[in-house]
Amino acid sequence: MATNLARKMVTEWGLSDKLGPLLYSENEQEVFLGRSVSQQQHVSDETFRLIDAEIRAFVDRGYDLAKKILTEHLDQLHCLAKGALEYETLSGDDITKILAGQPLNRTDINDIDLEPHASDDDKDEKIDLNATDEKTSGHEANQPH
Repeated sequence: MATNLARKMVTEWGLSDKLGPLLYSENEQEVFLGRSVSQQQHVSDETFRLIDAEIRAFVDRGYDLAKKILTEHLDQLHCLAKGALEYETLSGDDITKILAGQPLNRTDINDIDLEPHASDDDKDEKIDLNATDEKTSGHEANQPH
């Protein structure tokens, strides 16, 4: 994924200082019945090597920056990991609280009342599990299906 993004940054979006704001298309192969018939080359071998080196440089710089940020903020990374392990998902507000050192006030699944509550209208209504549908007789309702 990072390589594809870096390739677009270099060849499509013109973000390389060495190559400038030009669009470089990839070398294309004409395929007939699964075999390569001809190849169209849109850039020279030298330019292709420069594109490849720029892509590699973008990926390496991104990796180095990510590693530096994670290393410098390792304690926050561990706090976020602990929160993710405990709650499985974290909202943006949860992340902000964790990074600020504040406790999360989330309802634990064990604290949730999972028992159904009857509304005032349904309190007196009883359900007869042995009752039969009007379309079937009592004899048919007792037969295994």
